Amino acid sequence: MKINIQNGFSLIELLVVVVIIGVLSAIGIVSYSGYIESTHKNTALNTMGMIAMSQEEYRSGTGYYYYTSASCGSENASKEISNNLLNANQDVLEQNYNFCITGSKTNFTYSIQARNKSGSCNLFRDTNGKITESNC
Repeated sequence: MKINIQNGFSLIELLVVVVIIGVLSAIGIVSYSGYIESTHKNTALNTMGMIAMSQEEYRSGTGYYYYTSASCGSENASKEISNNLLNANQDVLEQNYNFCITGSKTNFTYSIQARNKSGSCNLFRDTNGKITESNC
């Protein structure tokens, strides 16, 4: 009686392994990109908290709130906040969001808008500290 011993894998076995690895990597890439976006959003929310504290400090020194003169959604508004409210903190300019403070000397709303996105993803923080999302 003769026994055939096969060395190596067949083409079908190799294709099955490649497909399994492909599916697992696709799942990993999707969850990783969601994690990155979530991290960027949380960093922006933390920066909004820093802006809120600086805003209160600004008001205690001047008697009124600071707001940007540049249009929201532009990088110029973030530059104004960085230079005039946060002592030229460059972290604001390096994020994936543009920051803006709209309103007047007595009433204001913070907002951030995602850069490099089709459409807009806005996060708003009102004077009570409540954060709401729009189109995210």
